[in-house]
Amino acid sequence: MEMAHRLAFGYGVITWDWNFGVRTYFYPLVISIAYRILGYFRVDYPYLLTLVPRLMHAIFVAIAETMFYKRLVQIFGKRVANWTTFFMFSNWFVFNLSPRTLTNTVEMAFLLIVLSLYPYKIDKDKKYWSYLVVCAISFCIRCTAAVCFIPLGLHHILCHFSNFKKTLTVALPISLFIFAGFVALDSYYTGELCVSSYNFFKVNIWEQGSTIFGTEAFSFYFTSTLPKVFLTTLPLFACWIVAIWTSFYQPRGKHELRIMSAILILNILVTSLNPHKEDRFLMPIIPLALLIAAVGAVETYDYLKKNYRRKVQRFLVAWFLTLTLMVNGWNIYEKCLYEDYGRHAIVDVLRDTLEPDLRPIDRMPSVMFLGECLGYPLSSVIHRRFVETRYVSCQDQTDFMKSPQIWFYRYMKQLGPDSDHITHIVVTANQFIWNMYRVLYATGFIGDNNVEVNSIPDYKYRRSGDAILLRRDFSEKEEWWYYNATTSKWVFNLTLLPDWLSEGKSNNATLTDLKYHNATVFNDTSSHKKVSVEDQKLRPDLLSNLEGSNQTVGNSSSRVLDEKTKTV
Repeated sequence: MEMAHRLAFGYGVITWDWNFGVRTYFYPLVISIAYRILGYFRVDYPYLLTLVPRLMHAIFVAIAETMFYKRLVQIFGKRVANWTTFFMFSNWFVFNLSPRTLTNTVEMAFLLIVLSLYPYKIDKDKKYWSYLVVCAISFCIRCTAAVCFIPLGLHHILCHFSNFKKTLTVALPISLFIFAGFVALDSYYTGELCVSSYNFFKVNIWEQGSTIFGTEAFSFYFTSTLPKVFLTTLPLFACWIVAIWTSFYQPRGKHELRIMSAILILNILVTSLNPHKEDRFLMPIIPLALLIAAVGAVETYDYLKKNYRRKVQRFLVAWFLTLTLMVNGWNIYEKCLYEDYGRHAIVDVLRDTLEPDLRPIDRMPSVMFLGECLGYPLSSVIHRRFVETRYVSCQDQTDFMKSPQIWFYRYMKQLGPDSDHITHIVVTANQFIWNMYRVLYATGFIGDNNVEVNSIPDYKYRRSGDAILLRRDFSEKEEWWYYNATTSKWVFNLTLLPDWLSEGKSNNATLTDLKYHNATVFNDTSSHKKVSVEDQKLRPDLLSNLEGSNQTVGNSSSRVLDEKTKTV
């Protein structure tokens, strides 16, 4: 959405992946068209800028699921198709990710369309080129889609090679034309030859560039993602993924189901080879897994119907459906309403806070987001042209997570006097971030105008905690940087620290001591325990140990900045 916002309105954040050319411009270009329409009619409100792309995704996914449902009715019958639809509509993971602007969601929709067009029973006289064209589009948008299409291509070649050659005579020129169009589009916007699929493979897979976002064990998807995503449907999926490859299972559609299960197994195994793993990477094959679980549900019901009374059948089915709806319903309620709530709500508060500052003044509002790389919505949600946005780059994320206070101190030191341009800071109040408050106090960010928004913890520790907006107070402060003529150095002035900080009495200090008691709190209605503010302590030796090699000028609360680093 950031690049789509930039294409539509001419300003916005360029994230690291666009600098390396690993993303195609086609996807944000489609969203930017909707943005331009909103801008043309002067209804480009931040709420609509967030809502419209999600509606576009939801509609596209709904079309793909409708096509897939019709094909399932043809292959497996209405019972399996209905159970699959029920599992997909009730699954919290599909419910949560389907409307989100992720290429993984687009990849899933394209795979469902391909499976709806694929000729499982091939007529040697027909040319089935439509599914290959859709494969080409999906591959150009996200090259990882090729893993899902390998079993389909191999099946077509091995079973009907002559028909595949006839199909290829039509599909190959169209696919090459589509690929050339994507290359031309990306090269136009980057100003040089750009093949995004090649760059994606080179940066994320070959050079392991994605490992800066964290690594997981090979078994991560098997031990964490699949149980968490499937919940009550996991036993059905686990049993029938094995049964369809044995002689035990002999019902309708076994051949087609084996092809789809091959796609699922290959995708999980190949994705597990990449050290960087995220749950959303399995999004394309989740409908296939739910289809296998639906087949297991139908077969299990038929078994109960033959061997148990009707009351027992109804009780077990009702119990299973109720449990499925309750467990997934709770996850839908939690994930859709409260996951990342703080990081989105704080940006809304920030936008309202910036409104009075959007007038001709000497200082342009500048917002610094301290937290996980791209963990907060940026320009696409703030939607204010005269607001500068800064954030922790993905390359610096590892250093920031290890020691945020040292990273922030060095960042402010590198900016020199230009650090005065930062007017607001958005920070995540997890435990590793509390040590920054001495630096934040020294630079004027701790005051009475701060706002706190609660957010429930995520499964990743680095994302847990409350989102806090700190507004800099310029009214009662001296210049934080001054030039020392004796040493010809720029000095970081920390003499405004209160006595209990400068004298090392901060062992018992809390946020109340930092004038934080007037903060507005948005109460969290979830059952998760709020991070205890009173339990957070400050390190009295924070700044004294940041850079031991720095020369001290005057007292111990002043740090030296080299002349060459006084500007960016």
